[in-house]
Amino acid sequence: TLEDRLVLEFGIVGIVLAAVDPERPSGTAASRGALQVGRALAAWLLLRAVFVPTAGKLVEECSAWRDLVALKDAYQLAAFIQQPTCWFLWIAPISVARALTGVKLFIDLASVLVLVPIRAIAAPAAGLQLLGFALSAAMANQGCSLLALFGVAFALLDDSFHSTFWSEGLRDAWGCPPDGPEQAAEDEDHSDEDKALSDGQVAENNGKKADLEDPGELAVWMFLLYLLLVLLVAAAAAATTASLPRLPRAAVLAVPQCGAILMIFLIVAAALRSRRFVMGLLAVLVCGAGMLQSVRDLQVEDGLPAEFALVADVLEDLHLAHPLGQAAEPAICPSASGRPDIYVQTAVVVRESPATGRGEKDIEWIDMTSRFLPNHADDNRPVVVQPYTPRLDAKIFQLAHQIAQTPSGVSGAALPTMPLWLLRLCRQLLRREGAVVSLTAGPLHGLAAVLYSKSSADELYVKADAPLPGLRVVRRKVLLDEDIHTNKWWNTTDWEVIFQTSWTEKFDHMVAKHSGASCVSASFPWHEVPIAEAMLSLVAAATMWRLFASG
Repeated sequence: TLEDRLVLEFGIVGIVLAAVDPERPSGTAASRGALQVGRALAAWLLLRAVFVPTAGKLVEECSAWRDLVALKDAYQLAAFIQQPTCWFLWIAPISVARALTGVKLFIDLASVLVLVPIRAIAAPAAGLQLLGFALSAAMANQGCSLLALFGVAFALLDDSFHSTFWSEGLRDAWGCPPDGPEQAAEDEDHSDEDKALSDGQVAENNGKKADLEDPGELAVWMFLLYLLLVLLVAAAAAATTASLPRLPRAAVLAVPQCGAILMIFLIVAAALRSRRFVMGLLAVLVCGAGMLQSVRDLQVEDGLPAEFALVADVLEDLHLAHPLGQAAEPAICPSASGRPDIYVQTAVVVRESPATGRGEKDIEWIDMTSRFLPNHADDNRPVVVQPYTPRLDAKIFQLAHQIAQTPSGVSGAALPTMPLWLLRLCRQLLRREGAVVSLTAGPLHGLAAVLYSKSSADELYVKADAPLPGLRVVRRKVLLDEDIHTNKWWNTTDWEVIFQTSWTEKFDHMVAKHSGASCVSASFPWHEVPIAEAMLSLVAAATMWRLFASG
């Protein structure tokens, strides 16, 4: 997924930044060079993760972003939306949505400024990106992607920023030196210069330094200038009804290419000064691979030549650089008809019909894949799951935008029209076996089942006899419900069954044949023990103790 790719690439940046070792007296220059190389890689990753996907939206045919109305339908842009932000954007005047869309585009496109080798310009631009990430977090759950981007942006800020905003005790507990590697290196350079000067010359130089403007103050003024531009963009976008022009693809492609060349030059210079040749070579290779992947992201329609595509695939397999734009996940174009959605329902035999009460058998269809997505009753409230990403629900959300329309009432004979992973999911749900049952209905037994309560539909599924009699896949479109007096969050505008089957030996064998190797069954004795929750609590407690209690 895009989340995995971004976290992997942030890991490479983190390894280089972790090479800073200001504690060694002889390693100050090397640590400073590692910091410069790490920040160059962080700036390059931020450009690829923010600028390239946004610029791609202004190049493609979808006009929602160019018309500055995309955030009006923010609930369609991500699988796991945040309430009430998206609902307020949905019912707010169009001028509010235009203003926020203009601000989001401006902040994302301004990420190119982090490549400027002037700290007074690049550091405030990184601070501006933090505001953009906060806006994204307020609208949708994006898992660990935003955590990685926050880390990249914080790595681009100066030590003066961290010294101003964080207490000395917190920085010491986190492992940062009192003055930071930059300040330590500058102090050492100045001390070497002062040793070669007389006392009078030292005093004269100190007086000149005091008269110079503080670089930190200049960065603050630049950040205030960026905020003023954000306000002007918001006012202009809210007041106008015009659309942005479609950007030429060649001009957009030139930005990451020029950025990669600039970063390679800075990395080589820093590596030569600090004599970190291996680190410099690795960083240059990462920048070159990232440039190739950026070209792939911006040329989704035409694609890369076969030779370059093969090289890009090899680099992705080596996890040096990955596509982070539309080549990884196609951009979603909002539609006035609503948000596409699919869900899987299983048929459960109810022994006593609630309508007659005479013990007659009745069939009830219950949702199995809508724990974090809209359900058929339209009353499933969006929940905050960040930074956790429900992978199955995210995959279903992507499939809803890709799956082709098929006639309703098809049988198991239409297997080629359905994705293989979805057919395997249907088979396991009918047989009520495998890890997919825990992903859809929640833990069935043990301590985890006590921690997470089940709905009445999940209880019916758990108590039903396996194999279940039938299953169907429903495709529909939903809008947010504007009525504030109802308990519903969604309003279904279109509904269609695109796949339906009953459990038969033929269907079971056919799916098993197409699936190849069988899935690993979640039958280990510890699979329903909340190990992940326990580990998360332990890590959080250790971090809080390290930051606030120890020392």
